[in-house]
Order: sequence, then C-alpha cells, then structure tokens
Amino acid sequence: MKILSVKNDQIKHLVHLKDKRDRDRHKEYIIEGYRELLHAKNAGASVKKIFFCPDLFLGQNEFELLDQFGCEKIECAPDPFMKMSYRDRPDGLIAIANQEYKDTIELKKILSKKAPFIVVVESIEKPGNLGSILRSCEATGVDALIVCDPKTDMHNPNVIRSSVGAFFLVPMFQLESTVAVDLLKSCHLDLLATTPHTDKFYDDVDLKKGVAIVLGTEQLGLSNLWMEKATLKVKMPMLGKMDSLNVSNAASVMMYEVVRQRRHANCI
Repeated sequence: MKILSVKNDQIKHLVHLKDKRDRDRHKEYIIEGYRELLHAKNAGASVKKIFFCPDLFLGQNEFELLDQFGCEKIECAPDPFMKMSYRDRPDGLIAIANQEYKDTIELKKILSKKAPFIVVVESIEKPGNLGSILRSCEATGVDALIVCDPKTDMHNPNVIRSSVGAFFLVPMFQLESTVAVDLLKSCHLDLLATTPHTDKFYDDVDLKKGVAIVLGTEQLGLSNLWMEKATLKVKMPMLGKMDSLNVSNAASVMMYEVVRQRRHANCI
C-alpha cells in the first residue's frame, strides 16, 4: 500500500537511521538517490527495502532501476518521502541497506598487486570530506581507501551523498592506525605523509612504486605514529596567507600527482 502519512512506522524507522546510534543498533544505513542506488546495485550492496515517490522522479529510468532490485519496494506520497530525505531536492528514491565491512583478507590481496595505490585518512571528522575523498579515489584509480581511527561514521548518509555513489566503487577498509601501519609496512609500501614540517614538495618524490598517501586532520595533522613511520614526508606550496588546504582538496592534489607521474612513465 502507498504510504500517505509522515507518522507511518516505516517512515519513522528510516528517519531514525539518520542517527549513528540507530544505524549501529540496527546494523543498517540509508542510500538516497538514483545514481547512488545504481552504483549500489552494480556493487551488490545488501539493499533491504526501497521507498519511492514517482512525483519526485527526475527522469524516465527510475522504474527500470527499481525492477532490478529483488527487495521490498514501497511507494510513498511526497510528504512522507520528504520527511525521510536528506536532500533539499530529492529525486524520489531512498533505501535501507545492511551495513557491510570489508576484512583485511581482501585488503591483503589488494596490497599484493604490483605498485598498489592506497590512500589513508586518519581521524577524518567530516562526512562530506570523506565522501569527496572517495569520489577522487574513484576518479584516480585508487586501489583502496583505509579509514583509520575515524571520528565520523562511514555509513553516514552524507558520506554516500557527497561521494555521488563512489562509496560503492572504491574498496574501503576501517582499521586502527597501528594495524594499518604494520600491514602497509609488511607489504613494503612507501608511506607518504603530508605535512608542512618538511622541505620536500609533493612533486619532488617518486610515486610510481607502491605507495600509501596518508592524510590527517586539518587542525592537528597526522599523529606521531604516522609521522614516525612515514617513508616520505612532503608538503604543498602555500603561496597565500593560509597554511593548509581542506583535507579532501589536499587528497585530490596528491592523488593526481600519482596519476601524472604514472601516466608519464606509461605505468597506467
């Protein structure tokens, strides 16, 4: 039956999933948007239920996408759908999925590749930054993103929204920093720390070999652990009065430097 009321229990349940405590309690999360659900479908995400509102559809392909899912599909009137939505202009599709985490066995397989390209973020705070980093990772062919000691939930709806679906395309692993350091070191990757406290610029080092680019918070930078274990330390030229970039912007600059060097060396 079509849901007409914002007080419907299923609407209330999805709204509660906007809170991390409820996401963790139910082991569920929210996926909103046509592109995001398309990538989720192609990645085999465990989607449990989809709510849809044809009045809000932006194109002609929404029903075709819905037909590809074997889960429960529930039509909603605009008001209850807007109650659930995270967006100012929703496109009429929102889903509940089971939380899933990748294990280190899969990460070890990735690290065994020739010249793996890894990005590590430590204590990332803002979901929008994590989503933007995922988007850049997908664009530059990063093999894996490792999220260490996070201060934001990787299943936050804003992570998925700001990644525009790259959440489902980039292998992402959540590890403690000590575990990540030991694992990367055991695979003989260069650990490249981004820090203003060095004389070397980011384009002065060889990034064609296996490398893990490690970024910390904008306020505090990387922890002592990563700084002590880093094989390379680089900075970016800051020609204005500011002393740092947004972490997602810094990540993009570093990722594209890896791409630039490997393209010129015909590595990719």
